[in-house]
Amino acid sequence: MNGMSESDERSANQRILDAGLRLFAAHGYDGVSMTDLAADAQVSKANIFHHYASKDALYAAVLKHAVADFATRLAQLNRDEPELASRVRTFVGWHSRRLREREAPTRLLLRELFGQGVSRPELAHEVFAESQRHLFELVEAGQRAGQLRADVDPAVVALTLVSVDVFSFLATPTLRAIPQLAFAADQDELARRLSDLVLNGALVRRGERT
Repeated sequence: MNGMSESDERSANQRILDAGLRLFAAHGYDGVSMTDLAADAQVSKANIFHHYASKDALYAAVLKHAVADFATRLAQLNRDEPELASRVRTFVGWHSRRLREREAPTRLLLRELFGQGVSRPELAHEVFAESQRHLFELVEAGQRAGQLRADVDPAVVALTLVSVDVFSFLATPTLRAIPQLAFAADQDELARRLSDLVLNGALVRRGERT
């Protein structure tokens, strides 16, 4: 392995991924060269090409690196939380904090989601499919257990949870300036209100008084 030990290889690869995360998040795919990546990771360009066949392959690996904890957390929730309501509330709170606490991965993933990255359909599927599968499973498991109406599309629930969370993250300064919407800038309060709306709906239940 080019004279490097296995641990050295792993360390170099981690530095390459971390450098890619920082640089692609800050400058986008087209704004980063392999020379930039090698300098930031403190490796040679040859070492990068030893791990990744091309810049495209490295970019895909960096995106997967950025989203890896998302799939891991969802899988853990699906194992550990038996009730749909608890899974949804925990997910929304965690996801909201994740967006704010992991700035570089968030910026990179939003670039790709909003068409400012490479934006190839096959890349989107390769990077996001596993996370989306776990998110759908989070909702579908509650449906199979009779905790969610059978006529509700789990994909709509999943999309609602993520979309509102992402919008509240992007619009935080504006939301804070509008008293009626200021709650959306508070991660825990947003999680409580969003999960309540998704789980309980907005219509008055039969027998309830308005």
